[in-house]
Amino acid sequence: MNIRLAADVAEDGHKYFSQLMSLCRGILDYNLNVKEHEFYQTAKDFILTHKFPYKENNTLLELYCALLTPQFADFAVRKFTEDIKRKLRQEIDTVLVFQYSKLIIDMVGEEDMVALNNAITDRFIISSMVDSFLQAITNEYLYCLLHRDPETSKQVFQLIMEDF
Repeated sequence: MNIRLAADVAEDGHKYFSQLMSLCRGILDYNLNVKEHEFYQTAKDFILTHKFPYKENNTLLELYCALLTPQFADFAVRKFTEDIKRKLRQEIDTVLVFQYSKLIIDMVGEEDMVALNNAITDRFIISSMVDSFLQAITNEYLYCLLHRDPETSKQVFQLIMEDF
């Protein structure tokens, strides 16, 4: 994966995490505009079943985002890989791919060709992109954990340790 692509993928990770932040903020502010997001019900159910005594809205936002990040990351990776696969299918010259596939099948056999195709698709292209994507989400997650609540002077990770 080239440097430009890695930067684009990392930016996608930041954008996805921004969706989580906006979603949690919308739920906390009773904003109905966020209801259409696919992760809305999961986030809403979590927020409704996990009440915290903190008064500072930003502390609650960072706390909920931190606690929802693992589940949201699974959702985001699934959506991201679906999008990448869709884009790849749009960009690939299927006639040329078919011709090369037939040539390789004639040389090594269909079973080995399927194994090669799976290795390229599942291991090479997607995994390195997902790593960059998840790194960006992880960076944002760490920022949430390090947010300091002005009322208690504790960081979110300390609040989580006390409450769980």
